[in-house]
Amino acid sequence: MAKGIFLRYNVIPMKIILICILLLSSINAFASESDDVFDALIEDKNDASAKSDQDIESDLSEFSNELSKSSNVKSAILRGLNKITARSYDFKVNIGSVARFGNLEILVQKCWQENLSDPKDALALLQIKEQLNSDYKNEVFYGWIFANSPALSSLEHPVYDITLVKCEK
Repeated sequence: MAKGIFLRYNVIPMKIILICILLLSSINAFASESDDVFDALIEDKNDASAKSDQDIESDLSEFSNELSKSSNVKSAILRGLNKITARSYDFKVNIGSVARFGNLEILVQKCWQENLSDPKDALALLQIKEQLNSDYKNEVFYGWIFANSPALSSLEHPVYDITLVKCEK
């Protein structure tokens, strides 16, 4: 009787060991294939980075030229959400001026919209500072905010959300 129990319980660990060996061999095969793919990606990245510096500079100069052409845009319409009270407010901020929303100071540096009739294409360069006390302001966001995809580049604040609605003349 003891012999039967020993054989029965000995077979189960052998099955587990065989399964583990099969899994490890498949993982090794996958790892060698993924190394080849990874090496190819690194080579492609190195090729792309060699020419990308000049491309980036030309793209930035083209973009700044387009921004200077859109001088007819005078203000940005922003939407502020207070997460505590669940209330949102739309407010207009002139380019170069500062607006306050709660304890945030929002400076709109640029606002660009290719077609003023389609507000989904709007983007704005914002600098947002938080007034912590009377003497100290902490910069909590500096960057471009996109109207069509606000999650792409957004303010990460525990109380407030700021999104761009559109640019206006």
